[in-house]
Amino acid sequence: MKQRNKLFSVIAVLVVLILMLVVSMNSDSVPCNSKSDDGNSIYPTTIYDVIEVDETQYYDVGFFYEGLAYVQKDRWGLYGYIDEEGNVVIDFQFDYANDFSEGLAVVRIENSYGYIDKEGNIVIEPILDFAGSFRNGKAHVQINYHEYYIDKDGNIIE
Repeated sequence: MKQRNKLFSVIAVLVVLILMLVVSMNSDSVPCNSKSDDGNSIYPTTIYDVIEVDETQYYDVGFFYEGLAYVQKDRWGLYGYIDEEGNVVIDFQFDYANDFSEGLAVVRIENSYGYIDKEGNIVIEPILDFAGSFRNGKAHVQINYHEYYIDKDGNIIE
């Protein structure tokens, strides 16, 4: 009786594995990165995938927020930003870049964080040890191991 139960369990596991394999081979799953109907815009669903936009490949691509997405040209390269048509609108100049929120994005330059606007202008100088995205007009930051909230002008909120 025990051998019969073990045999049944083994057969059940094999059937499930075969079904999973068949389904994965025949599925029309959504690709990691989808292009719009015009063939230019990209909508990544994961990061760390190679993305192609107008025959340009990127190693890392963020989601589009406020019309822009950060992109990294290669694994150790600098970050910049593209618009929804795939045009580079802020050149590759940052060691790290994050999504736009309330008109500003966190970037890292030489191991310090700051904020840029949608034109790529530095709005808050990169002097921060940590910088979070803006929410409701304020962002969580860290300077010399002290944590603060700042406004969009870089002033500490009491």
